[in-house]
Amino acid sequence: MALTTSSYDVRDFFGRSTRRAATEFEGWWHNKQRKRVVPVVMKHRTSLPYLLTPDDIRESCESSSHALRGIKFDSIRKVQDAHNWSPDFSFSHLFHFLMENIGRLPTWNDFAGFYYSSGCDFLGREREERYRQLLQEGFSDEVATDALDWRIGLAYYGIVRDIFTVVQLRARGIDVRCHPLADTLFRVDAWVGRTIVNLRVNNPRYRDFAGGRKLPPEELYEGSEPGFRYEYIALDAADKFGVVHLPKESDVDDLVEKLQRENDDFRV
Repeated sequence: MALTTSSYDVRDFFGRSTRRAATEFEGWWHNKQRKRVVPVVMKHRTSLPYLLTPDDIRESCESSSHALRGIKFDSIRKVQDAHNWSPDFSFSHLFHFLMENIGRLPTWNDFAGFYYSSGCDFLGREREERYRQLLQEGFSDEVATDALDWRIGLAYYGIVRDIFTVVQLRARGIDVRCHPLADTLFRVDAWVGRTIVNLRVNNPRYRDFAGGRKLPPEELYEGSEPGFRYEYIALDAADKFGVVHLPKESDVDDLVEKLQRENDDFRV
């Protein structure tokens, strides 16, 4: 039987670990703005990241057009309503929905096509509303379009990095898990046993446009019994434009060594 992770697995493991985490879940569950989101997300089951190979990731990255096109950051720097935008369905939710549906890692072309067509109700209409709002605020059509595309493109790349890390860890024998609910609500990019694994990008520009985490996991799970451990992969700012910025394999290897010391029983 194929390995899967459900939203209820995530809720039970993280959402019941501390009172603060439980409050996060209850607030999301009862949020009227998310009333169409919750039932869809709770039905989601993650399985494909556990089946992909590093070659699958490379193939998708190499066959994708670049999400940021030729957009100049300086031209969109002041568009706060774009880079602070968090749609009802998170970008991580949409990426994972699409990935499980098409059976492979989505390219940027797949993702952009999804939210403009079949995913319009999930994201396309909200994007159009935000675009019109930016026009009303006095931004030009080009700037409004570029700012929103930059926001969505950076989110896309961030999720690709997360999936890449999961796939690389599993290829090295680590039984790592992931799920979009863990990412968006519980501040967890991936986890191995009771070790939470997150990626950090050492670039304020990226953090501004990708959306910062409101509460670090160390605070969310403070006082949990048993406790959690925390590991990070830090990425420097990208030095090439037009290439997906992924963690170095040496950084993944270093993380594997730490995880093997901490979690001897969590091998694939």
